[in-house]
Amino acid sequence: MVQNELRDFTIKNEIEDDTYHSYSEEKKMLQQVREGHPDEAVEYHMEMDKKVAALSKSEYEHWKIMTVMAVTLCCRAAIEGGLSPMEAYSLSGYYIRKMNCCNTAESLKNWRNQAVRHFAQSVADLEEIKGDGDYTRQTKDYIARHYREKIYLADIADAININQTYLSKLFAREAGMTIQEYICKVRVERAANLLRYSDEEIATIALYVNFPSQSYFGKMFRKYMGLTPLEYRKKYGTAEYTSA
Repeated sequence: MVQNELRDFTIKNEIEDDTYHSYSEEKKMLQQVREGHPDEAVEYHMEMDKKVAALSKSEYEHWKIMTVMAVTLCCRAAIEGGLSPMEAYSLSGYYIRKMNCCNTAESLKNWRNQAVRHFAQSVADLEEIKGDGDYTRQTKDYIARHYREKIYLADIADAININQTYLSKLFAREAGMTIQEYICKVRVERAANLLRYSDEEIATIALYVNFPSQSYFGKMFRKYMGLTPLEYRKKYGTAEYTSA
């Protein structure tokens, strides 16, 4: 029965629409994510959109399926490109949740493109740390997993089995900043992402990324981003995203 239905489905789609992207095109698109090329990854996706037959009679449902497929494939490609599974799955969950808040096909498409770009950019950002030694990479990974908590040097050192004084000097030499400065930078970057793609209150975001006060958050945000949190949101926030 399944074979008959599949045959009928294939014949029906061949009659109605013969525009299908090829597997090689899909591989090229995923390669852009894997190698960290955000613009090219989005361009390939949009080009492939023209060659995809309708996956549902509803345009909204079509783009919902397309978005899930894109997030799933790009998540795998980003992991293959070196992104940690934890960060990749976190991004995947974030964009799937945002997708479920969308009410229009256009908003789904916009979030799909943003997800593709974000995965590819995350891989590109890894280029900045390729020169790091193993202990520095482990330290950065620890911070990525615990940045919302109070982080102590001793805890990091214990977790990666190294003397904390040596780790502090090693990290500063390889990363070009102290561990505390790096923690602050990571928190600011996470906050910037929330300012850009959510409508959460600034005070809520400051607390979420574990800054002790909104004033200190504003000071550190301006130090690393060159703008106040409010200025950053006004400049880079998008109504489409903040209203989704």
